[in-house]
Amino acid sequence: MNHQTHYQVLPLPSLPFIKSRKYNIETEQLQTIINDLDCKELQEKIQCAMDKIIVTWSDKHDTLVDTLNKLEKTKCKLQHQLLIQSQQLDKSIQQIQLYKSRHDKQRKSISSNRTISSCSTRSSGSIVLRSSILMDGDDDNNDDNEDEFDLQSVMSDSDSFTLPNSPNINTPVLSPILSVTNNENTLLKYACGDGFWNTIARGKANKAEVDNLISNYFRRGGNPNVAKNSDTVKSVKEGYGLIHAVIAVKNTSALHRVLNAGANLEVYPLTINVQDKLTPLLLAAKLGYMNGVKLLIERGGIELLNQTGPYGETCLHAAVQSGSEQVVQYILELNQSLLKETDKNGATCLHYACITGKPRLITLFIKEHKAQTDPKDNKGETPLHYAVRNRKLKVVTKLVGELGVYPNPYILKQVPTPLDLAKSGGLKTIVEYLRKLGAKTTKEMEKRTTTIHSSNSSTFSGESSASGESITTGPSVIGVRKYLHTKTSQILRNTFDL
Repeated sequence: MNHQTHYQVLPLPSLPFIKSRKYNIETEQLQTIINDLDCKELQEKIQCAMDKIIVTWSDKHDTLVDTLNKLEKTKCKLQHQLLIQSQQLDKSIQQIQLYKSRHDKQRKSISSNRTISSCSTRSSGSIVLRSSILMDGDDDNNDDNEDEFDLQSVMSDSDSFTLPNSPNINTPVLSPILSVTNNENTLLKYACGDGFWNTIARGKANKAEVDNLISNYFRRGGNPNVAKNSDTVKSVKEGYGLIHAVIAVKNTSALHRVLNAGANLEVYPLTINVQDKLTPLLLAAKLGYMNGVKLLIERGGIELLNQTGPYGETCLHAAVQSGSEQVVQYILELNQSLLKETDKNGATCLHYACITGKPRLITLFIKEHKAQTDPKDNKGETPLHYAVRNRKLKVVTKLVGELGVYPNPYILKQVPTPLDLAKSGGLKTIVEYLRKLGAKTTKEMEKRTTTIHSSNSSTFSGESSASGESITTGPSVIGVRKYLHTKTSQILRNTFDL
């Protein structure tokens, strides 16, 4: 390959214009000059120099392209962050308006109640009006300071800023006016930096460090009703309150300090995740944190029936989810009626125990606390359905084989039998076990029911035709009728156990 062919193949870029030089050499002119040279040695030197120039400019070109790509990605990322933060700002403004409207409504209701009480006092001749007016003025000032939404604390960390979700109206959050004591706001609000929360999250193995951190925080006048405003770190999730955080790391000493500081025991985390909207007691029960459950109930005086989760589950449901027999037994000793409580889907604690696969809890509920063996949820499914659907062979064995639970509950065209569920799920072991204990499919159950009804009707018709004249006479015929009627009722009642 000669030098002319060599330069035609290479993607030679145009030479830049250099101000220090008075001339600009074009590529074609350069090639013409090279072609005019007769000295091969000079041509080779010029070709080598051109190769170096091309490599240098190619490297610079690639570097510039990579830099431009990185800048473009950074620009897109910054634009995305700006969009998210602008949306969060709009939501925070709506949140402020929501808190303000609730605050105004509560102030109006309180002022109207106090006006009524002051009028009644005036009519009775008591001279208390002056003092009640002064108290109203003091309370108004306190309310203005206490219920003001702290936007500065929300926007303190723009990188990790996350908007709190709108509080659920149906959740038992205490009123910020009626429950405020010692000028402390019992509603959660974002505060504290990432270092504070991350120390708590990573301090499960070093509880003394967390306890010392929280002790210093309260000694400086910190508010116990603050929430985490950064991403989830280990078990301490985004939006958790301080009381939720110390429960998540199971630090009993720190929990004592938070309770003594006046933390709200019925507050929900500031999160958009429905499954995380748990009160401190429900969270402790769900984690199987016995010391925390006991401390919250004994120190806080919590009404267990009023503690419900996002799906309507009680603290006993939450304890069953943890699988902690100790926590379950403790809650049952306080209120055994929780066994009959259901969640929004109509599932009892026995249903939950069949989901988690804890045969010991099932025995505890049925044998020791006399719970119903086959309660139905809103769809009509029993705990046995739940055990089969969740592939819990040990639970199926406990229910049917040991506790004698009826193996064929179903609702025609609505709820299949447990055997149908096991077949549809390909659970061969459960299918074989249920078959041994007399389980049937829905078709088999319907066929057997039809056969029994037809045989019963033929029995009654045969009796009346065969008895002839004697059917109307004699006490023996009446006895036979009673016997047949009793026997038929027993057959109908016990058919499915045959």
